[in-house]
Amino acid sequence: MYDVRWDLNHVPDNVQAGQYAQLLSGQQPVAIRTAPMDALMADAGAYGKCDKNKEALKRLEAILLSRDDGVESHTQALDLMYNWNFARFDGGDQYHAAAGWDKARRRLKAKRLAVSSNWWVAVTRARKDAGISPELDRWVEKIWTLTKTVKDLYQIIRASLAMIFSIWTKSMTLNAVSIPHLHDIDTQLFLSEECARAGRSTTF
Repeated sequence: MYDVRWDLNHVPDNVQAGQYAQLLSGQQPVAIRTAPMDALMADAGAYGKCDKNKEALKRLEAILLSRDDGVESHTQALDLMYNWNFARFDGGDQYHAAAGWDKARRRLKAKRLAVSSNWWVAVTRARKDAGISPELDRWVEKIWTLTKTVKDLYQIIRASLAMIFSIWTKSMTLNAVSIPHLHDIDTQLFLSEECARAGRSTTF
């Protein structure tokens, strides 16, 4: 076994490995697995093509493994055989070298695409909103007008309540004030504050 020199140009005439290689590559069936059906398929394949019977042999393998005629048992057996065909390994590390060494050039290209995208979105929205912009402006103006009117009316109501309360408190000498049928929360708070300033208690 030692001090063996191999010369590719002068191969020995009698090499036992060559004889075994011819034997294995011929009609000798070889099955490199542990399932008995693999040995059967290897033996059948050595004596002829078994493509037509391959599916039938696979079904026999599932029946042999499941030992049941049920559909679920056959499905579980097929899944189990499928898992045996592959070995599970953890994913390895992959390293990729960039084609271009200039990072600023790639970043500039990305920024240009982003600017172009934002510009197109802005132009599209402007064209889309051009038809409804005047109508929207009119509605906004109406809303602001109504909001200002509500604020002005609220100030007028508070001023009127203050005047009514001052006249009312001057004409009454009781320390307690009862105001029935008053359900406005803002008005109640306002009158409560005025009664507190005048040193009177209120009930609603």
